Amino acid sequence: MMLTLAIAVADTLRIGVGSPSVNASFMEPHKARVVVERQVGNSWEVVSEWINELTVGDSAGRKVQRWVTSGTRQQPNGNPIKWTIYQTYYHVSLAPYGYYYTSSAGADIRLTMEGNRVRGTRKTPSDAAAVPVDVTLSEPAWMAGASDLPPVAAGLSEGKIMVMPMWAPSMQQVEQRIFTVTGKKSIKVQDRNWDSWVVEERAQRGGTMLLLSTWYMTEKAPYMVYAEQVSADGTKQRFTEYIIP
Repeated sequence: MMLTLAIAVADTLRIGVGSPSVNASFMEPHKARVVVERQVGNSWEVVSEWINELTVGDSAGRKVQRWVTSGTRQQPNGNPIKWTIYQTYYHVSLAPYGYYYTSSAGADIRLTMEGNRVRGTRKTPSDAAAVPVDVTLSEPAWMAGASDLPPVAAGLSEGKIMVMPMWAPSMQQVEQRIFTVTGKKSIKVQDRNWDSWVVEERAQRGGTMLLLSTWYMTEKAPYMVYAEQVSADGTKQRFTEYIIP
């Protein structure tokens, strides 16, 4: 069992949503661009770009983070899809409160989260109309599409291992992700050198522990400055993120 295996490691922490170990209140409003490139032979081609914008505000007396992400993704036929995601998190724990995704292809997903209950509507590009969503997860979870944020909010140090629950609208249930801080490394992004923490994100699927992402993280905005991923077919992707005015 994956969780038993993880806890067998002395420095592993099992951290759930709402844990006092997570405190994201240091995260500041900012705007940043993310560029995603895919390796093709010996070169790289841009396949997607988006802009993350974080603002901090109030919702029913609670301090929240509001993230707006707007981007473009290239399809194999060359036609781009434009999309926007609006997300609201509790400012301290990053517990998700709201998720709204819309795309030029016709997708429309609107969800509210309260603990482990998810309610709202979902419409995929192939649906004629939105269908209701009412799901009870096995436990409260962070959004898998922003899985790089909770480890930073939990604090990074060499050798630290964290098991954290993640979920996304495309997932049937919560998945436990294992984050391992392997050390620090300097990396150059947009003519700036970042002294960043290297964090490996894994998940156990089908009896195999898979490396999903290698993140290069900092305690200052934009928090993630570089990442590498390998898809199921072996295709490599790299992500760069940098502050814009």
